Amino acid sequence: MEEVVQVPKTYSVFRNADESIIIDEEGYITCQTDSGLTFKIQTSEIDSNGPPITCTVDNEEVLIVLTSTHRTIDTPDTNISNQENQEPNVIQHNFEIFTWNDANTKIFLSLYKEKKELVGSRRIKNFKEIAPILMPVSTTTVLPTTSNVERREEPEDMPVADESEVVTVPENANLVAVAKKRIATETTAKALQQCQEEMQEYRKTLEKRHENQDKMLSQILETYKSIKDRQEEHLTAIENHRKETIQQRQRRNHLLEEKNNLLKEFLNSFKKINQCDVATLLFTNKTGGSGTISSKASSSDDKSDSDSDSKM
Repeated sequence: MEEVVQVPKTYSVFRNADESIIIDEEGYITCQTDSGLTFKIQTSEIDSNGPPITCTVDNEEVLIVLTSTHRTIDTPDTNISNQENQEPNVIQHNFEIFTWNDANTKIFLSLYKEKKELVGSRRIKNFKEIAPILMPVSTTTVLPTTSNVERREEPEDMPVADESEVVTVPENANLVAVAKKRIATETTAKALQQCQEEMQEYRKTLEKRHENQDKMLSQILETYKSIKDRQEEHLTAIENHRKETIQQRQRRNHLLEEKNNLLKEFLNSFKKINQCDVATLLFTNKTGGSGTISSKASSSDDKSDSDSDSKM
């Protein structure tokens, strides 16, 4: 774990044009921050020429720098204006000297710790911004190879040109122009040939692509037709099955109606038969059934008498 350095706030002291501390009539020194907060300190409690002091203001530790950052250094002029007296002229130059102390060191270290990561990220950001600029340069520039490097060192045994081999300046210019034209025509012819070959290859690839697309479309259509035929067959089979089920349902309903009619007829006939039997029974009871009933009653009386005698 890194230790966090707490840097106290710095307060400046009111000074005059000569960079001396201003002391009011009551003997106080006025201090002020960048935000505008001011307070006073008794001069008897501090040493104006001593090191910075720390004090507590609003529950915060503050640093008050008493020494001035401006000093005058006397530098002798090299040019001697008065040669008779041999006395150099002394010119006063006002140089600003920054006094370094522990508080400044702490501030610097704390700022360095805070900004260290930002500096690294900024460097990476600069590399990222430079990369797209360098890429086209590296692609367009011709890198040196063994084939295109010129031979700068001449051989030791150079052949000496004869008078017949000496070429004048206009002839040399003409030869150079002819050579350039030949190179240009050769390069253009090669470029055209290469372009034609690339165009032919591109056409072939396009034709193959179109053929593959046509084959794929024909296969898709065939599969769609087969699926449609199967669907139609399935729908016809479903329709036939539906018709058969309707016919079977109608037959079943017809048979149920016939069955119900037969049951009704049977019940009616059974009721008629029962009515006839009841009528015959009533008729027989009215005619010869009285004697039998009386005989049955007498026999029951005899049985009751015999039972009573046996109990006695």
